Amino acid sequence: ATFGNRPAPLWEHAVLLPYRVGRLPAWLLAKGLETGVVFLDERGVLPRIQKLFPLRLGPVLVSPGVGASSLYGVGGGLTAVHPAFLGAGNSLRVEAGTSSKGAPEANAGFRAAAGARGTLQLGAGYRSRPNARFFGLGARSAPGDESFFRQEMSWLGASWRHGLVEQLAIEGSAVLSGAGARGSRASDDPPLARQFAGRLPPGFGER
Repeated sequence: ATFGNRPAPLWEHAVLLPYRVGRLPAWLLAKGLETGVVFLDERGVLPRIQKLFPLRLGPVLVSPGVGASSLYGVGGGLTAVHPAFLGAGNSLRVEAGTSSKGAPEANAGFRAAAGARGTLQLGAGYRSRPNARFFGLGARSAPGDESFFRQEMSWLGASWRHGLVEQLAIEGSAVLSGAGARGSRASDDPPLARQFAGRLPPGFGER
């Protein structure tokens, strides 16, 4: 058995001192950049800047995106918009991205005219969060029970709207969604299945 917080001898401190001092500027710079990106992202500055620089590939507008979060790390992705997909007046929007901590996300939406007064919309999406946290259920939840699991969500939807007269329309929609709770990555410790072995929450490992 080894102690996780054993006291270090003096010679170990002396040997590690140059390393710790040398890495301090790089660590401070990385932390400063991460904090700055998170600050700008949370206040909507980055999304507004990214919209100013779209790339045009034929009729498609492509916009890169970046973001940062203390939970999901630094991430990036692309958004593509086709303003006349399968005909004038239709629009298609596709988004996809991931992060340094493995949190992929993808969304797609399509809107088209359905007759002179109608609109048809279709959409789908998927999101995965590898390091979602769980502390237990109810009043006995405690910070010391923190554990990790992978949270997955997906959805598929369709909507149809038809205008009858001014300020009056009929609309119908259908949505299918699902959520799953699965095991976390090896780097997220402790995993929920081990921390709550024998008393797993309802639905864990299922969809």
